[in-house]
Amino acid sequence: MEIDKQACLAIVRRVGGPDLVEEADRILPERIDLDRDSGLLRRLGLTEEQMMDRLGGSP
Repeated sequence: MEIDKQACLAIVRRVGGPDLVEEADRILPERIDLDRDSGLLRRLGLTEEQMMDRLGGSP
């Protein structure tokens, strides 16, 4: 599943706060593929499952 960077940053903001958003904005591509970019998400303290849950989807 792909999501745009702004949607991901909104989730990061709710979960980790503004400092984490700055890092996320630096390291994430414009389109985030939850499978491909799972390593980057883990660096931010997020799992694919958490992202799916926050987006209201299912894996």
